[in-house]
Amino acid sequence: MAHAGKAQVLMRQGDVVAARAALATGKDVAQGLSDREASHIKFFDLVFSGQTDAATAVLYAHLASWPRDALIVSVAANPNGLLGGSGRIGQKRQIAVLMDGLAPHYGDDFWFLSYHAMALSEDGQIAAARPKIEQSVATNAHNAHGTHGFAHVCYESGEPETARDYRSSWFTTYPRDGFFYGHLSWHLSLCEIQAGNWVEASRLYQDAIALDRHSGGPQQKMSDGAAYLWHSELAGYPRDTAAWLRLYNYANSALPRPGSGPADLHVILAHVVMGDEAGLTARARQMETAAQEGRYPSGSYLRRWLAAFGRSSRAIFLARSRHSRRSPRRMSASAAVARSMI
Repeated sequence: MAHAGKAQVLMRQGDVVAARAALATGKDVAQGLSDREASHIKFFDLVFSGQTDAATAVLYAHLASWPRDALIVSVAANPNGLLGGSGRIGQKRQIAVLMDGLAPHYGDDFWFLSYHAMALSEDGQIAAARPKIEQSVATNAHNAHGTHGFAHVCYESGEPETARDYRSSWFTTYPRDGFFYGHLSWHLSLCEIQAGNWVEASRLYQDAIALDRHSGGPQQKMSDGAAYLWHSELAGYPRDTAAWLRLYNYANSALPRPGSGPADLHVILAHVVMGDEAGLTARARQMETAAQEGRYPSGSYLRRWLAAFGRSSRAIFLARSRHSRRSPRRMSASAAVARSMI
């Protein structure tokens, strides 16, 4: 079990080879396990090997027997986890329903409340999410998952000032190398962009979101970096071509093959910005092959979406290049497009 836990940490850090080696070690010494431990190991083995459908089936069977196995819940319900990162249509509702069913087993547990609230907010159930996330952060203000959920609820409720005030003070006690530091800085940068404070948003990017400063793993670095640059441009601020190029090169080295829908979306965005038509075509083919082999949970959806997104994105970028810097207010329609996509 310890080796399986180590594998999970390594996978989060983007060290896939070491993660698989750690899990293999765990399997080698897996003798005389309880049913729960054997199911636990089987679940991670399927997740790491890309057998998403089989892993999902084991997930539901496992939680039916051991609903308070929080590690399994976190891997399933995390926005970038087995279900949340699948890219499947309807995934948000699937997670919300799962968490609703597990709620009676956790009571007022602050960690579960933060995950439950996050799932509800992602499913558009903001009114139901609000009291849960407020209770979570009131119980444990130092929980990064709670702060993350609070950021989402405030953003979806149109309360950037509330989110900005809370996180600005919260960061004073959170370690700079904490895994959530980069991602929560990205959330804070959205509040600054929305408020028209591009200087502060840019400072946040340089301090905690840029590739060499982000505290998260490869997928999170890619997603946050590309999403910041994308939102910034659509708000009317100048393009940072050098930053886009660094993200593009990073994607080609750290994320050369499709794997996670949310991360792949941002890799695609970097390819679009850099005009790499050959790279987009190659990635679409890789997605299609993986989907046919049952190794890409979003199936052909993201591949088909890629073509339409590429065309619309190129049109937006072309329009931006023909005009001088616009105000955030005049770019509100495009910002709404960005919000729906990323």
